[in-house]
Amino acid sequence: MKTRKLIVLMFFTFLVLSILACSGGEEVTTTPSPESEPDGTPIPSDATSDKWELWVNGTHLRGANIYQRRVYPELDGPTFMGPYPVGPPYTQEDFNRLAALGANYVNISHPGLFTETPPYTLDKSIQDNLDNLL
Repeated sequence: MKTRKLIVLMFFTFLVLSILACSGGEEVTTTPSPESEPDGTPIPSDATSDKWELWVNGTHLRGANIYQRRVYPELDGPTFMGPYPVGPPYTQEDFNRLAALGANYVNISHPGLFTETPPYTLDKSIQDNLDNLL
């Protein structure tokens, strides 16, 4: 019984301290996304500029993380990850929509270009998919 009371007391102490730590900070404000395609963040012309500048004065990169993996029809079926060797499928329209929403960066996680079994040769269908994404 003492152990349970101690655990409950520790939990509420943690909860109160967490709430106090989150309050009283600066209010975060966001700027609305532009209606048109963004101009992008200018690159500093001075080669000796401080690299820390990229991490202050607001967000410089806005975008999305996307992933694709090999499709295994025997596991995924014909529609779950799309009909191609890599899924889920992304189209140029998807990227255009991201840009219209203000994105200027997309991080792509893509399967490796070589087969999964020996002799580990180039998998042309995987390479073609990556070429189409880029």
